Amino acid sequence: MILATDPFQLRSVPVSEAVRAVASAGFEAIELSPRDGLLQHRSEVRPDAAEIKKLREACEACGVAVASVFIVQPWASTDSHKRMSAVRGLKVAMETARELGCSRLNTELTGSPEDVDGSRDSFRRSVDELRPMIDDLGIELAIEPHPFDFIETSNEAVDLIAELGSEQIGYLYCAAHTFYLGSNVAEMLAYARPYLKHVHFADTFRPSRYITNPPTTSRIHQHLDIGQGEVNWLDLLQGLNDIRFTGVATVSAFAWEDDAIASLMRNRLALSRILEGTALEKSEREVGGHND
Repeated sequence: MILATDPFQLRSVPVSEAVRAVASAGFEAIELSPRDGLLQHRSEVRPDAAEIKKLREACEACGVAVASVFIVQPWASTDSHKRMSAVRGLKVAMETARELGCSRLNTELTGSPEDVDGSRDSFRRSVDELRPMIDDLGIELAIEPHPFDFIETSNEAVDLIAELGSEQIGYLYCAAHTFYLGSNVAEMLAYARPYLKHVHFADTFRPSRYITNPPTTSRIHQHLDIGQGEVNWLDLLQGLNDIRFTGVATVSAFAWEDDAIASLMRNRLALSRILEGTALEKSEREVGGHND
């Protein structure tokens, strides 16, 4: 498994400084998310060529790869103008990924749970319009169901992706959305196995921990550092190990912009400890099985 991190919490510093911090924390790759001069969510604006060059040079100097690009575009919107703009924005993101030597684009389903059928139709239309470019550029597209998208559960999102019938389009599992995605992490990962291309790591609390006044239908969740919430990380990492996941996992913690460098270090250390614990736990279980 390749361990990357999203340097979103460092978007206010020069890109070269952000990449150095990522390398110093021990990550081998980044997932490029929106920042000034590069891509922006819900925008068709092309990145600044000088910023692209700075990012490439910084990555080369620090030995850090661009493993993926992440962008949110409302490509499942039932508003035709928004949808068409989103398709153009996703094309820009795919071209940007290729300029950075990257073949992975990550995104969200978008749409709305209040109009599932309309959002599904818009999503399919957008996918059909993007397929030629996905194939021509050799892009791998990984899609996650986000809370308040037209699909919010893991298995249903996997079913939709399976229906698309494209080896280039797969599934992204986000740990920070675990309590909206389903009830059993191991079962969800096993179900997603044929389509799972990417994983996002961040911690979160169960939605029942929060009180909103007045009550709302908002999907409250956080992207905390690993170990600060209630995600069962040993179960999650063991589940990935059980399905022999060898793709990219991105730390997507967004809660500590005022402590971003320390957040990078905390997450890398936590991952090291959890991965070692998972390997130990598996080894002990296998030894016990042989002794039986």
